[in-house]
Amino acid sequence: MLTLAAAALFGSHVLNGGFYSDDWSLSAQASQPEAYGHDTAAGALIDAANSRIVAAFYWLATHELFGLHAKPFLAIAALLGVVLSVSTYALLRELRVEVLPAFAVALLMLAFPPADTVRVWATPALSQVSFAAWTLGALVALRAFRAAGRRSTALHAGSLALYALGLGITELPIGYVLLVSPLLYLTVAPWRAAAVRWLCDIALVGLAAAYVALPAAEAPEHAVRGVDDWGAQINLYADQAITLFSHAVAPFLHGARWVVFAGALALLAAAAVLVWREQSETALLARRWIAAAGIAVAGIVAGYAIYIPADPYYFPLQEGLAGRVNIGVAAPFAVLVVALAVLAALLLFRWTADVRRVALTAALAYAALLFAAFVSDLRIDLRVWDRSADEQYRTLNAVTGTVRNPAPGTQFFVFGAGGVVTPGLSVFYHSWELTGALRTTYDRGDVSGVPIIEGRGVVCAREAVLASVVGTPEVLQTTPYNSAVFVDVNRGRSATIRSERQCKRVAPSYLPGPAAVPNAPPAPNPL
Repeated sequence: MLTLAAAALFGSHVLNGGFYSDDWSLSAQASQPEAYGHDTAAGALIDAANSRIVAAFYWLATHELFGLHAKPFLAIAALLGVVLSVSTYALLRELRVEVLPAFAVALLMLAFPPADTVRVWATPALSQVSFAAWTLGALVALRAFRAAGRRSTALHAGSLALYALGLGITELPIGYVLLVSPLLYLTVAPWRAAAVRWLCDIALVGLAAAYVALPAAEAPEHAVRGVDDWGAQINLYADQAITLFSHAVAPFLHGARWVVFAGALALLAAAAVLVWREQSETALLARRWIAAAGIAVAGIVAGYAIYIPADPYYFPLQEGLAGRVNIGVAAPFAVLVVALAVLAALLLFRWTADVRRVALTAALAYAALLFAAFVSDLRIDLRVWDRSADEQYRTLNAVTGTVRNPAPGTQFFVFGAGGVVTPGLSVFYHSWELTGALRTTYDRGDVSGVPIIEGRGVVCAREAVLASVVGTPEVLQTTPYNSAVFVDVNRGRSATIRSERQCKRVAPSYLPGPAAVPNAPPAPNPL
């Protein structure tokens, strides 16, 4: 069922999407490692992975197998989303959550629009396996607590191995291991046994920090800033998490996030009063779902915690590429939404004869409404991603169509293409993106490029052409004459620049592209 849902949700993108940003760079490093200072593709990709060895070999395998064919990459990204949803469903069932609400959580997290980046973009798609490995590791740990003797020891070892696998792919589940795992252990084990196991988890996290997280700190998303900045980052993430929560719970109430948030708190308070006053079946069910909501909130904190020291470019409401920060909160948001729906139904229908069945059915019906709203937002998101792919391939076709066999060492100055489709989702905004795409397309490591968009221009110096940021001393690229080629993607023309005089004559007729693609579809706005 979840596989069919993924096909319905992401099938059009598999057919119409493409490579984005890092995809091009990784493809170029796999096919032209010498251009990046490495003898082998494996060496280049291990260096690019910043110590995430499992990710490096995944990139190597997929780029060697599929080359420039984007469709298999995108299909795998969607299927890995299914793997994560299935593993989450299995964990919920292990925790004795009923079939229907567990399935609702799995379906909602698969369609959760803020986390769709990892299901529609090849490079970070493997992070879904990282969280799936943690999920399965937690499941095995719960079974270990229920077992005894050698079987228990073997299951605990298997659980730690799954955690290690997940942390070897990416350090993002660290917060889950430290914060969510012990809460799950306490649902089945005495606190002393849970504490002993948690100490083992902490030791594993220490190793992961030493061998994965700290070496990867050079990556901008994990660049550790001063502690003074952490408070501002915590406030930002908390504020935007409330926005995402209100939109997830009531997507039809735009601009009323504090009303939704206050309503959720009131609902939890009412359910807590019910649990305190009664010893009924309804109160017992409410107790379980209040606990589920609490663990879900801990999961949201754990999913975002690793980004608190990070570059402020990354935040929950960022559109496009940086939306991958939400990969760790899709499941807890889904659990929280379903938990609140069940609690509301329990309070509303507490006097019915079969309150459990009625409440779960009502909650499932509300989850279906939310799923429809998620799908609507997701389709808008996918149109944005597909438009980016269209613009990228239009740009590359224009370059390769006008310059079929560039001279060795050619550096392209690409005019006319838009920089971004929407804030956070580029066409070719950075030189390294365009360079990777050109090296991959031409299958040559000696070519490079710089996009000339609004706010950028060229300077015709005595010995070279300079791509610069207008009004600043910043130089993006310096290219000797005879190696510089101007390309106008809108008019399908090019010119090899051989002298300062020619450069000054030709440059005024080559116009920068717009900063943003005109008439691009807007991204969903949860505000």
